[in-house]
Amino acid sequence: MIFLEKLCSETGLFDEVRFHKGINLVLGKYSRERTGQGPNGVGKSTLVRLIDYALCSDGDKDYFSVTKYPFLRQQSVTLQLAVAGKSRLIRRHFDRPGVVEIGEAGKTLTSYSKPEAKQALATEFFPSEADGACFADPNWFRSLLRFFVKDDFKQHDRTTPLNFVHKAARTSELYGLNFYLLGLPNRGVIDFDRLQFDLRRKKNVLAELEQQAVEETGKPILQLKADIGAAEARVALIEKSLKDKVFLRGYKSVEEELVSLSRKISDAMNRYHSVNRRLKDYERSYEYTEEVDVARVTRLYADLSQTFASALRRKLDEALTFRRQIAENRRRFLLDREAEIKAQLKSLVDGVSQWEARRSVLYGRLQERKALDSMKHSYETLVETKAELQKTKDTLNSVNSIKRAIFSIESGISDSIGRIVRDLDHASGAIDELGTLFREVVRRAFLVDSDVEGAGLDIQTTVNRAAPITFDIRVPRIASLGQSRFRLVAFDLTVLLHLVLSKRDLPRFLVHDGAFPSIAKATQMHVLNYVHEQSQSHPDFQYLLTANEDEMELPPDLEATRGRYEFEWRKCIVVEYTDTVDGRIFHREW
Repeated sequence: MIFLEKLCSETGLFDEVRFHKGINLVLGKYSRERTGQGPNGVGKSTLVRLIDYALCSDGDKDYFSVTKYPFLRQQSVTLQLAVAGKSRLIRRHFDRPGVVEIGEAGKTLTSYSKPEAKQALATEFFPSEADGACFADPNWFRSLLRFFVKDDFKQHDRTTPLNFVHKAARTSELYGLNFYLLGLPNRGVIDFDRLQFDLRRKKNVLAELEQQAVEETGKPILQLKADIGAAEARVALIEKSLKDKVFLRGYKSVEEELVSLSRKISDAMNRYHSVNRRLKDYERSYEYTEEVDVARVTRLYADLSQTFASALRRKLDEALTFRRQIAENRRRFLLDREAEIKAQLKSLVDGVSQWEARRSVLYGRLQERKALDSMKHSYETLVETKAELQKTKDTLNSVNSIKRAIFSIESGISDSIGRIVRDLDHASGAIDELGTLFREVVRRAFLVDSDVEGAGLDIQTTVNRAAPITFDIRVPRIASLGQSRFRLVAFDLTVLLHLVLSKRDLPRFLVHDGAFPSIAKATQMHVLNYVHEQSQSHPDFQYLLTANEDEMELPPDLEATRGRYEFEWRKCIVVEYTDTVDGRIFHREW
């Protein structure tokens, strides 16, 4: 289980905020000062975004840009969480948004890149179920976190309970995420989403290929298939006409001899260079150079001792005489070998000269018969025809390959739909429990049973292959804006309470920023009464909401007709912000 413990800044950017179990209220208050502008914009949503930023969001691009707000440079935010009973810190710096520091409280934090941090946190926040039926991809980390932390902008953009991710999210993708949050088997849904995505992509590629074929040839794919036979017949005719020409046989023999001669000349020249290098090596090997200046050495030692210098000179003369004898003997031995090598070189040169002469004759013969020009034209026609034929075949092969892939994907989709049907049938009891819990949340919000008629949460399979699931979430009078917004709150609370009741090891906090402004005050009061009641029975969750003071206070006439808060909501306040400069979250205008 994961809980929020506190949010702070070691650099003093804002005052520390501590969280507790149950309801946590971030309150905006009027300062009552003449310069005050009201509690909107004082920092309630900013606090929520700081929590989200610590949890690896891209808040540096949207809200905490140091370019836009230079005072954020060298500032940091730290979120302390309770993870499996231990305090865990996550720290981020605004001028280093790509770095996330993670570690246990009281110990040195380890730096990660943001992608690495997401992967590391994903396994702790969103583990897959032991049986593997309810699966969470580590790459879902930020998508799933958007359910648990919603600021007012995201909440206002959200139009349906299932889509807490982004406007362009695929319906089947949302099913996979919501099935995971609800503890339902989602492997079949994930496979269906992946295959549907692949299918759309393959069909787009197929359409592009077919369109490209029309643009290049002016003909549809079906016509190209018919053209292949005609193109192959043209290739056969050209090849036959080339073979039937008399000069071709002569050209072929000349061409074959030219290729043979060129190969011989090349091989001979390679051998020539190799033998010539060996000859140079032999010549250097019997060269003799006296490296010792005997007269100079004798003069150097004569200053010490004339007798010693005379003896040294005799020894040097003997050594040098011996070396000259060895060099001379080696030279006489190698001269014979050198003669053989020179003869071999002469033979290679003579052979190359003869082959070169023959090659010149053959080139002349080709020029005389103008065979090269004739063959060039014929072969160009053949090559062009073959190239067009091959291009057509390649296009058709690509089309056929994609079509085979589409057939395979469609078969996989059928299998995934079958698995969805089996999984939902097996989970029918759990779905009924979710529907009962949802109706209870709605009932407690209105208190009158007649007001909740038609409310419910249900998941069924359909025969629609494109959308094999219906996810039905209903509240009374959904056409009104307040009821439509309340449906979002009711679903979110159902998910949170179901996590608590089923004792799943997922985050046990839900942050609602801007969730209630369009909802009737009485409905808000009843919802919070119910949440508080549940927190007393099941204290292992946190519900954090933002509100202005006037949104929480109930007028006397409403209390008389619809009831009152059944708990002291002011004791749930974790932080207050006002519309004075010092009362704002960063103690400044920004």
